[in-house]
Amino acid sequence: MKVKLGDIVNATPTLNRLAQEKIPVSTACDLFDIVGALQPHLNTFNQMKNKLFEEYGEDIPEGRQIKKEHAETFSIEMNELLEREIELNIPLIDKSRFGNVELTFPEIGAIRFIFPRNEEGPIG
Repeated sequence: MKVKLGDIVNATPTLNRLAQEKIPVSTACDLFDIVGALQPHLNTFNQMKNKLFEEYGEDIPEGRQIKKEHAETFSIEMNELLEREIELNIPLIDKSRFGNVELTFPEIGAIRFIFPRNEEGPIG
């Protein structure tokens, strides 16, 4: 399956939260495999993001910020990075396997790619 790098980045907090929940062992194993498959892509993203900050940023007392004259270029390159498609070979987990775990609407949206898609068409 193809997933945008930005989707992987956005899914990370929710996947990390799910990793702390008590879920069936088989589900936890699949979740472990998913997180493991995503980690190299997150590492690459962080390295490339840091390069962009080094190239277009400047040190300030609070940390680092993008120079105003480079803001547009930085934004374009960061968006290109986040839109990059990654080929993943991960197990899909049926939602029912998470039992009584509760997620918010944004959390579900962030990890939607780990669930099998309903191919029957629209609801209603």
